[in-house]
Amino acid sequence: MTLTFHAILLMVLPGIFAAQYADQKRLLKWVLLGSLLLVPLGVYGGFFFGVVDLNLFSGLVGKEMLPLEERLAACPPGRYLSLFFHYVMPRYLALFIIEILLFGIGRRNAEMMAKQMELTEKAGAEMKKRNDLQTMVIEKLSSLIESRDENTGEHVIRTRNYVGFLAREMQKDDAFRDQLSDEMIDEIENAAPLHDIGKIAISDTILLKPGKLTAEEFEAIKPHTTKGGAMIRNLFSNLEDAMFLRLAEEMSVYHHEWWDGTGYPEGLKGREIPLAARIMAVADVYDALVSDRVYKKAMPREQALETIYGESGTHFDPDIIRILRQIEARDERGIDRAAG
Repeated sequence: MTLTFHAILLMVLPGIFAAQYADQKRLLKWVLLGSLLLVPLGVYGGFFFGVVDLNLFSGLVGKEMLPLEERLAACPPGRYLSLFFHYVMPRYLALFIIEILLFGIGRRNAEMMAKQMELTEKAGAEMKKRNDLQTMVIEKLSSLIESRDENTGEHVIRTRNYVGFLAREMQKDDAFRDQLSDEMIDEIENAAPLHDIGKIAISDTILLKPGKLTAEEFEAIKPHTTKGGAMIRNLFSNLEDAMFLRLAEEMSVYHHEWWDGTGYPEGLKGREIPLAARIMAVADVYDALVSDRVYKKAMPREQALETIYGESGTHFDPDIIRILRQIEARDERGIDRAAG
């Protein structure tokens, strides 16, 4: 049977699909070429080999099928032209109109894709610019801390590495897998150098004191947590990175909170303490124990680890300490591997 206009509509479907691809011009040309071949093939094939079409075989009605000889006899040269102009050309015209529309759709799609790519590149450039600015500010602030206290400056670099290493190990554990995305770990690692930024506001007399702090001096150093959080809000509020801002503030304000609620500044307890701050607390204390400070000598790492293990459930999150034990059990360098 000759191609009906319903079949023509079906032949448009490949063109619609082709119009969605980046190489749509070449694909649409191939679809159009195939359609130009199929239309006359359908018309003349239907005439010679198909079921009798009352229009094609006017004057030869009454038979369901005609032998090929009768069909050939019913089709002198003039009949070929008649079939072409009356059946092929209208279908060609319909296809051409539809293909022109598809070319327009394809062109519009290509323009939209190009614009989308441009916007994506601009967004990527803006994000890189923002991240570079953020990194630069963090590095400058870390350098400022280091200029006041060399140990503190090195401390923020090491704790950054410890925090990232520990968080990635925690991500593998069922207790934390759903809480630690890759993005969050990257942001925690980037924010870690800012956890002691509030010490900029602490007097050198207290910060660099070679001996143990008095009760009054200890109270005077406590506000470095909340002051650090305020500094972070003021410095980074325009970066429009809500996760970084939140994590950096949490790590600064709450890294001296204790699991049992006896820490400062708010006396938070257990999981009331933000996860990033709980991770920061372990890294912060570990580095403080194994490092020389103006008021003490470095502790051997085995002794430092035993001290931390002993404060599981009081100072530290027991699940984090469990994971720290696992790290140390399988690797003789343990968490120190993060320091390089």
